Amino acid sequence: MATLQDMIKKLQRFGDEIQDISGKKFTLLPDQNGMIDRQCPKCKRLFMIADSDFEKLKDGTYCPSCGHKGSGSDFITEAHHKSVKEAIEKSLHDNWQHSTPLPNNVISLQSILGLENQIRCSNCKLMFSILQAAQYCPCCGSPQ
Repeated sequence: MATLQDMIKKLQRFGDEIQDISGKKFTLLPDQNGMIDRQCPKCKRLFMIADSDFEKLKDGTYCPSCGHKGSGSDFITEAHHKSVKEAIEKSLHDNWQHSTPLPNNVISLQSILGLENQIRCSNCKLMFSILQAAQYCPCCGSPQ
């Protein structure tokens, strides 16, 4: 049976791990066509961005459907949010139960949308895909 001191030490270690969780990362892997899943936080439309063009989005991302602009992290898909949450919960459980350290890369997420109709913006040359007609470029926001 554990002593009160053992429980206090375990809680302190667990608290240290939880404080460090905001620095953890997850990786988005492109699909077989080199595209990464995205989802607008406003209209919920799904689209994809070419992995090779991802660095162009450092100043923000526009939804190609409604034009909403936000940071890249705003456009993580609901499915990816769910997967990250589940991976963090599992890591925290393993840490508590077995004192397993939280990994630096919590999870790698595979892009799976597989949208075929690739569009290249005539203004900034970003490659993206969307199911319906694109109204805006995800990178520069120019009308399509």
